[in-house]
Amino acid sequence: MKKLYIIGFLLYSFFIGNVVLAEEAFPVCSKQEQIGTERRYLWYEKREEASYFYKDKNTEAYPFIDTSKTKYGAWSLWQEEVPSSIENRQIESRNIYAYQEKNAIRYLFLDQFKGTGNKLIIPEIEVYDNGKKIPFKITCEDCSPNFIKDVTDGVVKDDSSYVKESGTIKIDLLETKVMKKLEVHVYLYDTTNAEKSFRFLATHLDNKEDVYYQSIEILFFQNNSIEDITYYPLYGRKTRQMKDEFGNIEYSTTPIEETADRRVSLIPQYRYQDLMYRYYQVFKNYDKEYQTKGIAPFLYKDETKFKDFTFCTSKKQIPLEHTEILIDVKEEPAIIKPNQLISTRLYQKAGSTNEEKQGFKKGTISKKNKNCEIVDSAQYTACKREKSMSLYFLLILCILFFIREIYQKMTHERKL
Repeated sequence: MKKLYIIGFLLYSFFIGNVVLAEEAFPVCSKQEQIGTERRYLWYEKREEASYFYKDKNTEAYPFIDTSKTKYGAWSLWQEEVPSSIENRQIESRNIYAYQEKNAIRYLFLDQFKGTGNKLIIPEIEVYDNGKKIPFKITCEDCSPNFIKDVTDGVVKDDSSYVKESGTIKIDLLETKVMKKLEVHVYLYDTTNAEKSFRFLATHLDNKEDVYYQSIEILFFQNNSIEDITYYPLYGRKTRQMKDEFGNIEYSTTPIEETADRRVSLIPQYRYQDLMYRYYQVFKNYDKEYQTKGIAPFLYKDETKFKDFTFCTSKKQIPLEHTEILIDVKEEPAIIKPNQLISTRLYQKAGSTNEEKQGFKKGTISKKNKNCEIVDSAQYTACKREKSMSLYFLLILCILFFIREIYQKMTHERKL
């Protein structure tokens, strides 16, 4: 009889041990009572990258606008045109002094000569500014051999210096300056009454292109002897202006006085600045698990990314070998004792044969001797679903009864 009890205890231990030691996922609880469905979403944390643009001037990389955050851009350049009025534009105005200084002169040119015998006799040349004789340097092309010396030696009564009709006389005033009253005294000599002429140019550059003044001088005179020299002043008479005698327009915010050599006018100017808006782009970092509520830092729900779950109820046994453990069941703490049956929700992914454990929020049970481990709800449980204890108990009684019958029969046969 003692052997009988030992065999019964071993059978009981074998069946109970296999219930909790098998490490496999819960099968689909098709026989469980189905409660309902639940939709879970992927949640993400949002990171923004932003830049400021004028209204509707953002690039494709920054598609979203935040009208609550604005700042003004840089001021435009000053301009004379009145800016157009648009929303949130700021406009400033000021009056400035626009002035022009009279152009300075340095070079004088005489060319395109016409005279008797294809040349024009010039005994002397003198230059004055406001009645005062000033120094200069002279060069000449296609002129008599000693032309430069002869026209600057102060000797007027001389007919040895001449310039050919193809020649050019250049007078360098040695410095660039504004002349108050420039006069060029040219002395001429010709014994015929034929028409004489030449062109006169004044400029600040050493060329004949950037010309401020130009005139064509046409003369009719006849000298009877060397004592009868013709004096011809240039610039003392009105000449035709090819360019404005005043230079480029300059601007000043401080008052400028107008003089004979300076023109001044008052000009209004404007500038503006426009409002800039914060445009941004969004980067999404997703949680790996589907949830009903966001868990920091994943606090933003993506409505387009979801999965549906079905759930049901079940009874299962939590074997504990050494101690009790505190576990949250349906958000309420409870003390789970060894071999205590508790109610929990078993979740099933749609279209899947695996179930998720829900209800056990935290806590572990020692895996020593292959006991189960309970982990976060996002994980799958490793315990096999517990069968009804009454079925196990009934099975054990049947086995014990069968053994008892065999034992009694064997004992009865020995007696016979």
